[in-house]
Amino acid sequence: MNITTPMNTSDYELFKGIINQGIDSHLEGFTESTFEEKEINGQPRLVMDFKGKDIDILIRRLEECETEEAEMWAIDIQSCAEDAEEI
Repeated sequence: MNITTPMNTSDYELFKGIINQGIDSHLEGFTESTFEEKEINGQPRLVMDFKGKDIDILIRRLEECETEEAEMWAIDIQSCAEDAEEI
């Protein structure tokens, strides 16, 4: 699952915080995914490619944030993941 967000935005800060947690209290961390800051169409962006079990970790961490923004991301990502499983 590919997600990109402009740098220096609230979404960027949210995802950077989640990514930078490393191994969390559940003894889980992102091991299959890749993260890169690069320019796309002249705009600096955070490019995240979440794979496998890392998507479940991402959803859990978003839900643990307990902000409206994080909750909306969690719902959207969960929905996309479920749709991908149906294909």
